[in-house]
Amino acid sequence: MRKFVALLAMLFLTACGHTIAEMANIPVIDPHNSTAVLEHTEIDYDKHENVTTINGPIIFADQNVFGHMYSLRTWKKGKSVKDFDRIQLYVVASLDDWSFLDSAYSNGKKLDLVKISRDVGACSSYDGCSVRETVGINLTKGKVNELAKGYTNYEVKIIGQKGSIVITVPATYFEGVLQAQNIF
Repeated sequence: MRKFVALLAMLFLTACGHTIAEMANIPVIDPHNSTAVLEHTEIDYDKHENVTTINGPIIFADQNVFGHMYSLRTWKKGKSVKDFDRIQLYVVASLDDWSFLDSAYSNGKKLDLVKISRDVGACSSYDGCSVRETVGINLTKGKVNELAKGYTNYEVKIIGQKGSIVITVPATYFEGVLQAQNIF
């Protein structure tokens, strides 16, 4: 009976999470659908900084709007959407306690990680506080092109002093974001 109640609660929270996302006008995108990824990828040119950015849609890991999130962002000087200077997998980890995320690995190789922010979310006397740690994983253009043409998921383990998370990004997500470079 407890398992059934827990399952119902989990389904309710997931449905509630999707509703909350919809009310906030945040689309819940399937990262396995490259067309949907492309449709929700944004291109922006900032004339003040002379920088063009392409931001892939925010993906809720495991379709859980209360869990970890990721997106791919690229930027370059000038108006062109080709040949970006920087590409970064942007990850927001939703945690029950601080992990102090500070390194990342994929297939036995250490990745270039940038710590972006650490924030405290909601707190309660029963559960403590929820925290969000945000990191960026810098990727080369060659690596992103390789991932977009691949048939497997790209798994990244992000490790901290007190915990770790694993983010899985399908090739179709990279493909959808890169297709935005071919629009112009």
